[in-house]
Amino acid sequence: MNKVINEINKMTDKNELESLIGIIQTKIRDLTVGELTVGCKVWVVQKTKRTAGTVTKINIKKAVVEMNWQGRGLSKVNVPLTMLEVA
Repeated sequence: MNKVINEINKMTDKNELESLIGIIQTKIRDLTVGELTVGCKVWVVQKTKRTAGTVTKINIKKAVVEMNWQGRGLSKVNVPLTMLEVA
């Protein structure tokens, strides 16, 4: 991991870094999709909180997650796969 961090710190081109971010997000999405199934329990991870939910549908880039959304009771919300962690 230290080698990767050192190589990233050597990068000076913004376009290279943006490309790297895209590659990492794709890898995260691919790993997440491999673990997800309809009905599995997940955490929706935001910057300041994690919310529990249940996957009801899996699309290419997003999943429909049923969760207690903003205190309004159970709601179905489209969530990017990169924001999901299997519980």
